[in-house]
Amino acid sequence: MPGGAESELKFVFSPNELPSVEAALSRQGQGLTEGRRLVSHYFDTEDDYLWRHGATLRLRDDGKNRIQTIKREQASALTRDEYEAQTRDETPDLAAFERTPLARLLKKQRLQDRLRANIDVDITREVSNIEIAGSEIEVALDKGEIRSNGAALWIGELELELKAGKTSGLFELARKLSLEAPILLSFISKAERGHMLGGGAWGRAFKGRPSKITRRMTCAEAFRLLCHTCLHDFSINIQALHGDDRVEAVHQGRIALRRLRAALRLFKAVVEDDAYQRLDEGLKWISHIFGGARDLDVFQEESFQPRARDGAIPGARALANLTNGERQRAHEQINAALSSSRLRLLLVDLMNWIEDGDWLRGDRKKVEEPIGRFARRALKKRLRKFTRRARDLAELDPAGQHKVRIRAKKLRYMAGFFKPAARLVAKPKALRNLLAELEQMQNCLGKLHDEKAKADFLIDQVKRLPADADPMVAYAAGSLAHPAENSGKKLSKAVAAYREVAGHAPF
Repeated sequence: MPGGAESELKFVFSPNELPSVEAALSRQGQGLTEGRRLVSHYFDTEDDYLWRHGATLRLRDDGKNRIQTIKREQASALTRDEYEAQTRDETPDLAAFERTPLARLLKKQRLQDRLRANIDVDITREVSNIEIAGSEIEVALDKGEIRSNGAALWIGELELELKAGKTSGLFELARKLSLEAPILLSFISKAERGHMLGGGAWGRAFKGRPSKITRRMTCAEAFRLLCHTCLHDFSINIQALHGDDRVEAVHQGRIALRRLRAALRLFKAVVEDDAYQRLDEGLKWISHIFGGARDLDVFQEESFQPRARDGAIPGARALANLTNGERQRAHEQINAALSSSRLRLLLVDLMNWIEDGDWLRGDRKKVEEPIGRFARRALKKRLRKFTRRARDLAELDPAGQHKVRIRAKKLRYMAGFFKPAARLVAKPKALRNLLAELEQMQNCLGKLHDEKAKADFLIDQVKRLPADADPMVAYAAGSLAHPAENSGKKLSKAVAAYREVAGHAPF
């Protein structure tokens, strides 16, 4: 039975970008083969047994052969376990996989009888083979439709699969195509799109999934897994930026980027190499763009628009209309960044570094250290450093309080990576309490920071008003720029949460 680990990169594009993608491919290879239709049906149980275990089961018909395939995620987003077998049946036969490493997953009693088709994928595929840097790459251009639970979604994907040679060739081709074509590296499979589509979740904001770290992992495996989890969450949320859930999608997309940077910080002693700083700066760039839009979303939805609706402050409606223009421009900056070659190359370079960076050829003891031992040591050090720096929270100025908030957020993300793997920490309950108190600190200090940032924004807006502007706009801005009456209460809550944090020792 053919099978093993496949190494591939997947890119997505929109329908209007198809000609540009085809033109870029024709410049790189020997031309695409004539398209052939592939009709795939994905199978699972009513309670999504396979999906919950990171596996997908597919039956694909290309007009000549019918192939059944089972795939399962690995810690690496570049490779997946994949096994396939020919069949003549219209439903999968699990007995065909009994000699594969996935057989144990399929031994659940009555699984065969409970399978049902839940996703249909109907595409036209054009294929080309490209040789580059001593590697042979199969390029597959897919365009078609995914259907699930009565809903349909157009899909355009470009898959690069390594057939022979080294992954360096795979990434070299990916980089060339990303420079020439509007393709964006994706971490979402067709099966996952169909799964989300059927559940009504596609095109909606996605609140990140927990990591699947286990105590058997090395530092390298855990780091890769965390990076891929964050990139996956980012990929899903950028698909929701043009719908009615865009405000939350910006928020969750920003969180995914910040969690990714927190992972880089946590594992810095293991993964720092010549590329580390450049990639972190790239992530800081796109995170800053998302952050600017998020701040304006919060100002508008929690302050400006409510005051405009209640009519309590003269000029508030005109102010809200004025600042909404700034908000729209911030969202346009996100869209421009997502369609830029800078982001396309950043994601390819980041993926290349995660999978095959020089850090993997550095200190083997660090790379192969068991994740549990590393996590306990690193998080204990981080917690001790945080409690020392936040000791004088009540006396700090707004800038100092903001720094404490950022540190609390980073520590919460870092510690939160290990919440699903309770055995990796000495006291799981203490970890949950620590995360709750850090969140309380972050929220309270965040409200204080938002008030200060809002005041600074409004002062800047007033300075930029034209001479003939409605004077009530400046009046409304001045009224809304005053600090909230309960600022002292928020700071007291943050200080109380800090005391609890300082008393926890989960590591």
